[in-house]
Amino acid sequence: MQNKTGSKDARHRKSRILIMMLMLAAIFVPVTACTGQEYRDRYNELVDEHNDLQGLAISLLEQYENLQQTMGSLQHEKDMLAVQLDEFRERNAELQEEAALVSDYLYMREQYETIQLEKAELTASIETYRATIEELIQMQAEEDNDNEFANMASEIIFEPVEGAINILDMPLISFLPDVYNSWMPEGEMRIWNENRQDNAGNVYEARGILAGHTRISGIDTSANHGNRHSVTYLLNSEFSRFTGIIALCWENRNSRANYRIIFFGDDEIIYESPMVTGGVLPFLFDVDVTGIYELRVERRSPDRGAAVVGIVNAFFVPK
Repeated sequence: MQNKTGSKDARHRKSRILIMMLMLAAIFVPVTACTGQEYRDRYNELVDEHNDLQGLAISLLEQYENLQQTMGSLQHEKDMLAVQLDEFRERNAELQEEAALVSDYLYMREQYETIQLEKAELTASIETYRATIEELIQMQAEEDNDNEFANMASEIIFEPVEGAINILDMPLISFLPDVYNSWMPEGEMRIWNENRQDNAGNVYEARGILAGHTRISGIDTSANHGNRHSVTYLLNSEFSRFTGIIALCWENRNSRANYRIIFFGDDEIIYESPMVTGGVLPFLFDVDVTGIYELRVERRSPDRGAAVVGIVNAFFVPK
C-alpha cells in the first residue's frame, strides 16, 4: 500500500513538473521563435567583435612588448650617451687647463722675448757707457794725481783725528770663509801698501786692507762662500766713528767685476757702499759705530770677479 502511495506521489510530482515546463514553453517559445535568429546573428556579431578585440589586444600586446624593447634600447643609449658626456666634460676640462697653460706659456715667452730685447738694449748701453768710462779713466790717469780728491784723502792720511786707531792695528777676531778668504788667503791679512795706486792714481801712506782674487793650483776660489768674504774686528764699544776710503786698485781700473763693501755692527747692517767696478772713483765713508761690540767688514760680489778692492786710510775714532 505504501509503495503504491509513493508511486502515485512521484507521478504527481512529475505531472506538476511537466505542467510547469509546458507553461514555460508556452511563454518563451513564441519569443524564441520570433527572436532566435536575431540572437544568433547578434551572438555571431559578438563573437566576431570578441575575436576582433582579442586580435586587437594581441596586436597591442605585441606593440607594448616592442615599445618595451625600444625603451630598453633607448635607455641603454641614454646611459651610453651619459658616459660619453662625462668623458667629454672631463676632456673639455683638460683642454681648458691645457689652453690656460698654453696661454701662460705664450705670455711668459712674450715677456721673456721682451726682457731679452731690453737686455740687449741695456747691454749695448752698458758697452757704450763702459767705453766712455774707459776713455775718461784714461784721460784722468794722464792728469796730475794731485787733484781735489787726493787733497781730501791726504787730510785723513796726514791729519787723523787724535787718538784714532788705524784699521791695521785693530784686533781681528774672526774671518769667513776660513779658507781661501779674499782678505786673508793664507791666514794673514792682505795689506794695501803705501806704493799701491788706486784707479785714480792715488797712493795712501796710511795703507789699508784689501780683498782680491784667490787662486790655488790655478783655480780661482774667489766665488767660494757665496762670493761673501768677511773679516771681523773687536771694537768693544770703545769707538764712535769709522772713517776711510774705499778704492779699486790701479791694475783693475778697467775691471768689469762688481763689488760692494758692507759693514755689520753686531750682525746688523750699518753701512752699504755703492757698487765698486771699473770707472768708479775712490770714495769716502764715515760710519757711526757707537755702542758696536763687533764690526764685520764684508766684501760681496754678485758675480765671479777677480779685481782688487781696498779699504784705505781707515781709522777708528774713539769716544
